[in-house]
Amino acid sequence: MFLQHPDALDIAGTLSGSGLVFDVDHPLNPGLQYIHKVVEGKNVFFFANTGEAPVQTEATLRDAVHLEEWDPHSGTIREADYRFAENASGSESTVVTINLKPYNSVFFIEK
Repeated sequence: MFLQHPDALDIAGTLSGSGLVFDVDHPLNPGLQYIHKVVEGKNVFFFANTGEAPVQTEATLRDAVHLEEWDPHSGTIREADYRFAENASGSESTVVTINLKPYNSVFFIEK
């Protein structure tokens, strides 16, 4: 696919229509950033709201994983709000709810 003058929306739209299953997928929001690492065999997802507005959305993680939510601001650990859903390839993904105040972050750690 060739995009003459690509921007974030063009690239996101093109990739969404490709049928690929992404490692992490969420509605386009310039304030929401994430990092995914595997530490000692467990998935670790870090989401940060770098914007001035609260973020309330869902993110789809490629695999079915049971998650805990770790709040780095308070030190609390709790069961994450997530569910499993079938993805475009027919396998299970995890859909996790993300609620972040401005300039806040959260870890989702595989149990």
